[in-house]
Amino acid sequence: MAGEYARCSTLDLLTTLLRIAPEEARRRGDAAQLLGARQTVTGEPLAPILAASSAALGEGSVSAAQVGVLARCLRELPRPTGSRDR
Repeated sequence: MAGEYARCSTLDLLTTLLRIAPEEARRRGDAAQLLGARQTVTGEPLAPILAASSAALGEGSVSAAQVGVLARCLRELPRPTGSRDR
């Protein structure tokens, strides 16, 4: 999509179109990867990586800042921790 607007990356596109700092654009992009709908290579829909957090954010039960803290904590868990334990 960035190429359609003559931008080299999604980060550059967000920074330009939304007139936000690169750090904020990166934060929003990271959140979209964790909270947004996904699809397989064949187009089948997949739930967001953090499906419960995505639903709670949509309902207004949690704030974007709270989801950010949760995502940071999950990134810092030791690698052997399985997704079931997260």
